[in-house]
Amino acid sequence: VRLIQGYYPSQFAMQYAAFVYLKERMGITVSFYPSNDANALFDRYDGYLASNWCNASNANASTCSPYAPYPQFYFEHIKQDDYDLLFEIWDLMIQSGKGFEYQQKDEVVMGGMSGVYSEGGWFVPRYVYDDHPEWILPFNLKNDAALRQTFIDAYTNHSDVDYVARWWSLWNTSTEKLAEYEQHGYGTPNYSTPIIFGSYEEYSISSHSNELVQNLLGSGIDWTFAAFGSESELSAFVVDLYAKQLPFIATIYSPHLDFATLLPGHSEYMQFERIALPRNPNNDVQDICFVDGECTFPLSPVLKIANPRLATEFPEILDFLTAYKMSTNHVNEIVAYYHEVADAQLTEHERWINATCKWLKENNV
Repeated sequence: VRLIQGYYPSQFAMQYAAFVYLKERMGITVSFYPSNDANALFDRYDGYLASNWCNASNANASTCSPYAPYPQFYFEHIKQDDYDLLFEIWDLMIQSGKGFEYQQKDEVVMGGMSGVYSEGGWFVPRYVYDDHPEWILPFNLKNDAALRQTFIDAYTNHSDVDYVARWWSLWNTSTEKLAEYEQHGYGTPNYSTPIIFGSYEEYSISSHSNELVQNLLGSGIDWTFAAFGSESELSAFVVDLYAKQLPFIATIYSPHLDFATLLPGHSEYMQFERIALPRNPNNDVQDICFVDGECTFPLSPVLKIANPRLATEFPEILDFLTAYKMSTNHVNEIVAYYHEVADAQLTEHERWINATCKWLKENNV
């Protein structure tokens, strides 16, 4: 049985939990696509341009990439019979990756709910909400000049790092690098417009954040969405400002380490509250308000997908896929255990195995 490698922390946790369970508990031969190297997909997509996929209309045939862009590659690689199982994919990723089209053509099988619920969006720390609940209202974020400056000062003057300068140091290393970022239609940070920070520019949650800043309240809220380009950069930003009790808005999601981090001197994990975006009436990614970038992210179950060839070649694995369940807390625990292991002698693959085995033993799974 072939599992695809993870591409973000919670997905790593769920893929490795299934990997270890299938291998150690069920005695099944399991492998990862493209390899056991947990950085395999990161390396493949470093510097990748979606417009350069060989299937793209304007791709250069001599230099194009054979790999589909994120998140479409999850479906394309099943279609090409490169792997069999994925235990975590969000409906937002299915929508933006054209997953429903692959399903309609019987090129991918939907495996039902994973037991985990995804919660993504714009978040402020709990202490911001407790002290200033009015700060989560988009109208105030757009029209209160003093409030806007308070957010700017927090991540430029009062934090350990000037995060506007940090963003430019990450992206302005070459003309090609900045062009790679700008192809997504995002704005670039400055010192006069407040910023909602995100992680990977490729993420579907990032593209919707950018649409929201442009479309909320009819004409946008005059903020910039800026992606750091990595999970670790955004988490470092969150921890820095949270530890100092500074205000910020970040595009984050659960399950994720940000919701399973215990800071020194604290007795509970970091706590967050959502910005009060307009509700999503159908709570899904196909609602017209979501498509138009005018309402919040859905709170929805994380889903599973599989290779349809399993139905004839290994039907028992499809039964396993359907029955396999985890919870949001379980996933966050594995992610937290992974980050506790800082042994330089271990590969990333071994760290995820270590974290998963610890979780399996502690939960008697």
